[in-house]
Amino acid sequence: MKKILILFLALLVSTAANANELENTLNKAYEKGSKVAEGYISNLLSGPGDTEVSLGTKRNNKPTGSIMIVRPMSVEENSVLFYQAQLNSYDVLGDDRQSINYGIGKRFLSDNKSNFVGINTFVDLDREYNSRLGFGSEFKASAFDVNGNYYLAVLGGRSVGSNTERALDGYDFNISGQAPFAPWANINYNKYSWKADKAQKDSEGDIYSAIVNLSNNLTLEVGRNDNNITSYSNFAKFIYVHGSIKRPNTSDGFSSEAFQDSDVSKEMLTKVKRSNIITLEVESSGVVLINGN
Repeated sequence: MKKILILFLALLVSTAANANELENTLNKAYEKGSKVAEGYISNLLSGPGDTEVSLGTKRNNKPTGSIMIVRPMSVEENSVLFYQAQLNSYDVLGDDRQSINYGIGKRFLSDNKSNFVGINTFVDLDREYNSRLGFGSEFKASAFDVNGNYYLAVLGGRSVGSNTERALDGYDFNISGQAPFAPWANINYNKYSWKADKAQKDSEGDIYSAIVNLSNNLTLEVGRNDNNITSYSNFAKFIYVHGSIKRPNTSDGFSSEAFQDSDVSKEMLTKVKRSNIITLEVESSGVVLINGN
């Protein structure tokens, strides 16, 4: 990376002497700055809680990606206050789009540590200043979990080139269960609805997916999204979990028991399940729906 930066900038300098001087200066700055940056990134990635990097295909076979962290703000014996932050990259009508999500949540562990309940609130913002708030609740046990989210758009239409974009209100409900005899696999169902603004009808649909832990750090998710407006689409993504706690994975093989009771206290800093990409209506000569995730 350093060599690429030096070469690129050196090409903008007219003389070799200036290029050499530039390289020497960049070398010094890079060495000093990289030590600080590497220390900060190492501390961030090594902290308690989930750290995930996700890459996949979804929107017209366009690549999607995200980086997500969950970190504690306050830890007590049977509860934790945490924050979740995520950076997303995806496609909107052929153009790259980035967005961020930031949320705060509280989880409460049962006395026997077999389940927890939680509440959370989020702010979502994309590069074109489309924004919304999110409010969620969740319940997690060892073999299954359920959660729901409500999304509230906070700004009106945004002019983006010749189009007008509007974030939509909506909700989703998720239920996930462990596959019998396979503690490293989960089956998920998601029901969602987005309230139309200018479109003729609300966008509603169902997402069916399977998640498999290929290793302690690598997960594969594949699924299908059935929507009443845009028909169906298939998706797949790989998720890398940095510094993960010991997780069941395919190398463990099948279990002798259909479901195993477990202590969920070690999962108090896992990610909140929600739609992190803002669902939009895009209006030009007509109205086009851009579904979230």
